[in-house]
Amino acid sequence: MMHNPCGSIFFNKAAIFVCLFFILLPRDACGQDKIIADSLILIFEAGDYDPEDRMEILRVICDLHPDPEKKLYYSQVLLEAAELQGDIDDLFKGYLELGNALKLQGNLPEALESYFKAAEIASENGMKTYLGKISISIADTYSSINNYQVSTSYYERAINILREENDSLNLAIALYNAGDEYNKSDRLDTAILHFKESGEIFRILKYE
Repeated sequence: MMHNPCGSIFFNKAAIFVCLFFILLPRDACGQDKIIADSLILIFEAGDYDPEDRMEILRVICDLHPDPEKKLYYSQVLLEAAELQGDIDDLFKGYLELGNALKLQGNLPEALESYFKAAEIASENGMKTYLGKISISIADTYSSINNYQVSTSYYERAINILREENDSLNLAIALYNAGDEYNKSDRLDTAILHFKESGEIFRILKYE
């Protein structure tokens, strides 16, 4: 039987499209992260996709896969590809997802090291929104080791940046998490202020 390259390309294009379609749905209405990521791994490892789709496939796998080992592996693949291409956005994304994988493994020191590399990339390249987002990840990690002083400083850094960038959702997340930190350290008045502001933003965005 002769191989039909056109049919093969059509199938994989359709598969990628379906996976990306489900990603756009609300997560609580889908709950298919692992299925989507595993499907994309099959496509990626088969190598039967358009080269222009490669980085997008890697980004989605890294973002969605709940298995820390697979997230770690494909984050490293993404990083290597980004370095070869000189792609700053994907270099940032690679270090972010590598940090997430290491954090899931409980390796917090190396997770922080990876987050700091992502923050350095964002800072050096004027990527302010990315810097705000990675500051949340750094703060969350310090919170995991109960270092509330450092975690709140990074949350406040994220808040200041994201206010300037008008990133409402991530601003609300930073405010909420900071409020939780202030609550843990018995700074209740400050905690309430942060909770109120984050709650109002979530309400406006209809983000449950």
